[in-house]
Amino acid sequence: MNENRLLHIMLLLVVVSSAACQKSFARLAPSFTKQPTSNSAAATAPPAKIVDKEYEEYRLQVLDRFVKQDYGWIDQEAHRLRLSKDRLPGGYWKLRALYAGVEEPSLGDKASDGDWEDLLQGLAGWVKSKPDSVTARVSLASAWRGYASKARGSGYSDTVSRAAWDVYGKRLENAEQAIADAAQMKEQCPYWFVIALQVGYGQQRDRESLEKIFEAGTTLEPTFYYLHQVKAIHLLPRWGGQEGDWERFADESALKIGGHQGDIVFFGIFSSMYATDPMLMNTHQKWVPKLLDGFRSIEKLYGPSRHRLNEAAYFSVFGNDLQAKRELFARVGDEPDETVWRSKRNFEIYRQGVERQVKAVAAQAQQQTQQKN
Repeated sequence: MNENRLLHIMLLLVVVSSAACQKSFARLAPSFTKQPTSNSAAATAPPAKIVDKEYEEYRLQVLDRFVKQDYGWIDQEAHRLRLSKDRLPGGYWKLRALYAGVEEPSLGDKASDGDWEDLLQGLAGWVKSKPDSVTARVSLASAWRGYASKARGSGYSDTVSRAAWDVYGKRLENAEQAIADAAQMKEQCPYWFVIALQVGYGQQRDRESLEKIFEAGTTLEPTFYYLHQVKAIHLLPRWGGQEGDWERFADESALKIGGHQGDIVFFGIFSSMYATDPMLMNTHQKWVPKLLDGFRSIEKLYGPSRHRLNEAAYFSVFGNDLQAKRELFARVGDEPDETVWRSKRNFEIYRQGVERQVKAVAAQAQQQTQQKN
């Protein structure tokens, strides 16, 4: 029995639990509470929107193919990317960018329910015309998960109406069914595990089952850092974790993977955590050197990225490496990525702070020189 077949069987055992005689994944999986008790905002907040040119161009290329119903091209491209593991500048997996083109309406957060319904109908048409396509089914699952999040909203749980919870639960059940169907396909996809985790967390599955999915996903693709991002967010205290859990997870993941790829996974985790918590770095200054190592590894292996450069510049503010701060802010120049800084005004405040540090150090050095003379 080859390794891929063994992993596929293990995966099916995970998702169907012990009730193999049942027909529906929704009935097979552990029960879930439809109204989560957490009083925090939506469980899996989206990462900061990636504005890098290469990423966006590729995403739009895939979207164009989808609109034209060129499903064969998308399936072939996804298959190729699973084998080649190609990445875009900034270290983004090209496979992830492919899914970004088809998993939500083109209007994104501004999309109406009608826009979502149109997308879901299109994805269902893809599944029907390409019944053996794992990419189509994973895309459909991801879209249903996104549509569920729209019903729930991003507010705290006690602000969500009972009707919204009911719709949220039903849409997650649709996502769950699509994920179960995708698990039956011959070809495996690392993004399947990401969506399976997101759906599982949304349905409050037991952590042991979710950990098995994470382990299976990282066995398939150890450096597919999107898996680590999803798990890290759900190690926060608001989701049942303990203080320091996600930081230990990030550090241990980097050590386990090792080398440049370990540093990149570490950077990817902090990137997603910062997207959900603008105040993150106020209490995580000690990790700045490791974050800058991750940024350098990204550039070394995959080339420069405007979004990653801005993230690194932001992280550097909280460290002690003044030379790195000067270099990174100089490279950002006068066109900051506002998805990182939240606003251009914030960027200017940080930049001015770095400039004051540089002037202070220069003045101190000059004074010491004069005293010696």
